[in-house]
Amino acid sequence: MISQAYGGRSEPYLLQSVKSLSAIENTESALISMSRTTHCRLSR
Repeated sequence: MISQAYGGRSEPYLLQSVKSLSAIENTESALISMSRTTHCRLSR
């Protein structure tokens, strides 16, 4: 239904959403790794 409504715009929109999700996951993983390193330093 979405593809019929937007026509050819559905694919680029999906690609952008996937890219944004991957970017969010990358930032979250980076923050988690940073927090882990800080916790290790504090524990020592």
